Amino acid sequence: MEALPQNVSHDHLTVTLRNTQSKSSKNERENSLPIPVDLIIEIFSRLPFKSIAKCRCVSKHWGSILRRRDFTELFFNMSLARPQLLFAYLIDSKLVFYSAPQPQNPNENSSPLAASYHMSLPFAGGHGTYKICNHVNGLILLKHMQMEKKETVHVICNPSTGQSLSLPKVELRRDWVMSYFGYDPVEKQYKILSVTWSEGFEEYHQVLTLGEPSWRMIECIRPHYPLYSGICINGVLYYIASVTKFIRVSMVVCFDVRSEKFRFIEVVEPFIRRCYGNLINYNGKLGTCLISRISQSFELWVLEDVDKQEWSKHTCVFPALDLLGGAYLHFVGVTRTNEIVLAARFQTGPFFYVFYYNIDRKTIVRLQIQGTEAFEKNIIYTFVEHVEDVKLLQVI
Repeated sequence: MEALPQNVSHDHLTVTLRNTQSKSSKNERENSLPIPVDLIIEIFSRLPFKSIAKCRCVSKHWGSILRRRDFTELFFNMSLARPQLLFAYLIDSKLVFYSAPQPQNPNENSSPLAASYHMSLPFAGGHGTYKICNHVNGLILLKHMQMEKKETVHVICNPSTGQSLSLPKVELRRDWVMSYFGYDPVEKQYKILSVTWSEGFEEYHQVLTLGEPSWRMIECIRPHYPLYSGICINGVLYYIASVTKFIRVSMVVCFDVRSEKFRFIEVVEPFIRRCYGNLINYNGKLGTCLISRISQSFELWVLEDVDKQEWSKHTCVFPALDLLGGAYLHFVGVTRTNEIVLAARFQTGPFFYVFYYNIDRKTIVRLQIQGTEAFEKNIIYTFVEHVEDVKLLQVI
């Protein structure tokens, strides 16, 4: 059988079926079946991510459609309904990313989760220290401090597309740098806040908007020393800080990503003594888990009113700890069904486990992650509510 030629237009995907027994252009036009671009976008948005990557290579026209903002935003919004667990393994100066479906309301009969490989990101540029700053909308901010060159290199990576993008360098010239990744949902802009300190306790605040060529200095009326990683919730970056170096927690810093203004929330006991920087998103509000070292319980604190600086407190008691197998766990985050997820920092055996704590039922479920057997005894970072994002970093 003779193959049917296809003509493709730019406004519609037009498939022309040529009848070999009819040579008139009139008949060809009558048999043309235009498919509106909006319908094409809707069809593509229902495909798995790996299929999208393949379709981008079919033709320039398909590639241009799959890079359009309306398509990438539609795909992202649909991906919100199927969040994933994301795992980053630190192995021999490189990060290896895997993901697994994130179950909702798991129970003791839930099947093991199969992890799939995303990308491997080597660190280049000499020796130094590496840090995952935080995770926003499927993108991750990494910080590579190159001591020999006296500079800090920030890298944005998208585990879904396998892309990484090095950002303009921040000259170190100081002995300490903390960086935070935020997103403004109104202007749809990503920004990085960098706080640096010198040996003489001089403090500098810089902001980089993704897509711009350089960092900008901004003012902060209140000196503070960031202590831990932060979290971005509804356009606001939150992180724990103290008045100065080597002092215990004394405040929560709120940085509005859009206005680039700072606010400060004072904290008191037991927050000061028992906070280890594990900030979480609890129903769109800032939360933190305060750990008790002498009992099988922890306290969930939720910031109910930023202006009044009012917190609510929930005491959570673990069930029998034999399920944990002696693992030292840390808080990873909270799912949209309000289940607290805990995980170890190291994979100590052939399988990795995550633990779901149900606040209402006060039950804990252990879930096995399969497919990461090669990473035994390696450091692992775990993220909840990871969303696949098909945007290419160059066009963010």
